[in-house]
Amino acid sequence: MSPQIGLMKKIRYTSKDIAQLANVSRGTVDRVIHNRGKVSETARNKVLKVLEEIDYQPNVIAKALSSSKEFRIAVLMPSVEKDVYWEDAKIGIDQAAKELSMYNVGFEYFYFDQKSPKDFGTVSQLVLESQPAGLVMAPFFHQESIAFIAQCETKAIPCINFNTFLPSSSFASFIGQDLVQSGRVAAGLLHKCMSDQGGTILIIHFDENISNAMHMQEKEAGFRDYFDQDHITGWRLTALNLTEKEEGQLHDHLDTIFSSFPDTKGIFVTTSKGYKVAQYLSHHELPHKLVGYDLIDKNASFLSEGIIDFLIYQNAKQQAFLSAMQIGEHLVFDKKMKKKTTLPIDIITKENILSHRQET
Repeated sequence: MSPQIGLMKKIRYTSKDIAQLANVSRGTVDRVIHNRGKVSETARNKVLKVLEEIDYQPNVIAKALSSSKEFRIAVLMPSVEKDVYWEDAKIGIDQAAKELSMYNVGFEYFYFDQKSPKDFGTVSQLVLESQPAGLVMAPFFHQESIAFIAQCETKAIPCINFNTFLPSSSFASFIGQDLVQSGRVAAGLLHKCMSDQGGTILIIHFDENISNAMHMQEKEAGFRDYFDQDHITGWRLTALNLTEKEEGQLHDHLDTIFSSFPDTKGIFVTTSKGYKVAQYLSHHELPHKLVGYDLIDKNASFLSEGIIDFLIYQNAKQQAFLSAMQIGEHLVFDKKMKKKTTLPIDIITKENILSHRQET
């Protein structure tokens, strides 16, 4: 590098400066930077050499602001009307939409019934027909999500998933928690707050076809892994999947469950519906330890009362916000999307709930 260029390293270079350093016209510099028009190979190499030496970075923000190009990003997620968890996710995406609006980025929501893989398939095809510039998705149904992402890859639609990682998909990016590790954390919390006498621990899933719900499988796998790897004996882990019908008669169904497993000491609810089990425990004044997910109002209330012992905070709002921002910046600034971003696993207790509620 020449002494002159070395001294000018931190200067904000104009096209005139670059032209003087390369000994070419400003028009030539403009054509090389913006890759337009005819430029001789000799002149191009001169300009490129100077650009490399001064570590030239184009003003992508100004360029994006002046662009009239519009980007419409599709959001494929469960309906917010039936689950508060997804309402938080929508809040995060709406927040990202405000920050990206100046760059002509907009988001269009496509909601599906989280109890119907068929509805997911129908709505996902509507997404494809709308021809979005990008996609933010909560891959609720594993098999259907894999097939849909393959279609997006064929059409070169950049995708980012949140909430659930799909290891079999190399095309889509992911932002969220390590759910296997999350299950291990839940097991550790529950184990440490129970007596060492042993007994039954219930793993309760709500509204899920477990064979097609990777997020439920991973949480349960991590939970079981804690006891297996640490060689903790004396505990029987029993997984139960409560269907919509059983949920409608939950108290009667839980009566049957606890009669069948009278030595139950702890309960792990793998969704945000821990409050439903907490209602039963509170009504019957049962001392069972309970760990669940997510800081929704009903869960927070039972956590404050001490009926729920711990909540693992998945922070759907942050997951969705970061996902929307990443794909927006990719489209506007051509910023490379990170393949996998793993977020911290936050543990909410009766003692720290207020600080977390203030953050949300």
